[in-house]
Amino acid sequence: MKKRNTSPRQALGVLTICTSTLLMLPVLSYAQEREDLEKLRATVLALVETLVKNGLLSSEQADAMMKDAQNRANTRLTQLPPPATNAEGKKIVRVPYIPESVKTQMREEIKAEVLAQTKVEVLSETKLAAQSSPFGSESRLQFEGDLRLRNETVRLDESNTGSIASSVSSPMQSRGLTRVPDATIQIGDNASTFNPQESYDRQRIRARLSVLANVADNLQALVGVATGGSSGPTSTNVTLGQGADKTGSYFNRYSVSLDRAFMSYRTDFGVSVLAGRFNNPFMKTDLVWAEDLNMDGVAASMSSSISPTLSNFSTVGWFPLSTNRPNTSYGKSLFAAQTGVDWKFGVRDDRLKLAGAIYYYEGIEARKETDAGAWDYLSGNEYGSNYRQRGNTLVLLNRTSTQETNEAGKSFPYTWGLASRFQELDLNAQLDLSKFDPLHLRLNANFVKNLGFNRSEIYNRTGYLPTDGKDYGFMLRAQLGATSLKQLGDWNVSAAYRYLGSDAVLDAFTDSDYGLGGTNTKGFILGGGYGLAKNTALRVKLMSATLIDSLVPSSASGSTSTKFSSDVLHVDLVTRF
Repeated sequence: MKKRNTSPRQALGVLTICTSTLLMLPVLSYAQEREDLEKLRATVLALVETLVKNGLLSSEQADAMMKDAQNRANTRLTQLPPPATNAEGKKIVRVPYIPESVKTQMREEIKAEVLAQTKVEVLSETKLAAQSSPFGSESRLQFEGDLRLRNETVRLDESNTGSIASSVSSPMQSRGLTRVPDATIQIGDNASTFNPQESYDRQRIRARLSVLANVADNLQALVGVATGGSSGPTSTNVTLGQGADKTGSYFNRYSVSLDRAFMSYRTDFGVSVLAGRFNNPFMKTDLVWAEDLNMDGVAASMSSSISPTLSNFSTVGWFPLSTNRPNTSYGKSLFAAQTGVDWKFGVRDDRLKLAGAIYYYEGIEARKETDAGAWDYLSGNEYGSNYRQRGNTLVLLNRTSTQETNEAGKSFPYTWGLASRFQELDLNAQLDLSKFDPLHLRLNANFVKNLGFNRSEIYNRTGYLPTDGKDYGFMLRAQLGATSLKQLGDWNVSAAYRYLGSDAVLDAFTDSDYGLGGTNTKGFILGGGYGLAKNTALRVKLMSATLIDSLVPSSASGSTSTKFSSDVLHVDLVTRF
């Protein structure tokens, strides 16, 4: 440990204490209180030793101070008048009485003065070092991160529908509708690699690190990185042994990307504004929004007290999804607004939170060209494979035979667009009962409905009329135990039922694990966790999902029945720092 030089004020404080104490020793010796003398001596020596160990004094300085104190005491003794003697010439010993309470008070005062002086000097040194730092203050920078190691087991039913579509003449392609485009076995170079009947295991990691800067009293900035590239917005997992081209990695490095980058400003009247790329600011469950999803744009939040136990909160935001580029893409965006109440009740601060939100997507649905009713292909109506998952009802955009091969004879990928508009009404409720604190019973209910789903409108806009598909979803969840696993021995267990219709929410942003991602699934979720150490826990989650509607949407031209079910088991080791 590097020793720090003691300031003059600190040295003087310690020297004063040592001198004062040593001057008392002759008096106490005359008082014949050897036990108290030894206690007091031990206290002083322990305090000085502590200062040396903490680097506040060097051993040389401590020795010099003790010697100086002894010299001062000896000088003081020589200046005292000679002791009184009796008629026989012997010294008269007068034993002063020092009450025990006074001795105790003296010890505590000495100890308190040393500790207070040490604290003052440490704070002064810290402040001086902070002023010389390019960041202005050590407390202005805060680091945080987490690491998750996961073993994932995926079991797919052997009775699942195999080749969902084997050629362009299949029912899926001839009707121009699908709910699982990546399971379509396309021709030529565009053959799908998804096998709905093959089970597998894989090991995955997720690592995140961020730094928060307190720029001013009401302004913060954060930059964070995470594992994973730009393959999708809902997950930052990296699969061990899998390279960027989906083949083996052979110990190659994995990519790290910008996960968050935003500024946060809090106004004097209680409104907080976020701008950049930040965590989802809405009250939510993974029925609508995936856990790892971050959002780009601007959001403003505020809360106010209605009474000592009741408060309300509101959040609004605008989030760009695609830029407007002439002859290339239409601008697409999300406008979101949420409001709710937070009620604390009961003797242990039981809590009920209710929230309602509207998520309005602008320009995201497929549209026809105005000339000859042809489907546009390069105008940006595509619902792309780099962010979509599975479940939404999609319509084929490039249907003509001239678009199926290029000049080199290679096939074009099929291009899909959303059949429905999306205007999602999201209702959330959370009840936290803490009667047996630290054990909590937490109940969650979430309901969502796509107000933009209209079959007649889909037909008028696309020329296709799907006769199945659902525009709503819900989830019920119960958890018992610790609300978070922060300490050794913390535990919780949970159970949930989840039902999410095909077009209830945009499948790009919902959970990427349940049912292997997306919508049009229903089933159960069981989970549990145990704290292994501080901020370290083992978590287990089993997700069982089956289809609600066929992967090939039914329409006026016919229907095709498909089957798909999956069981996914996660065993996670998570640590935060």
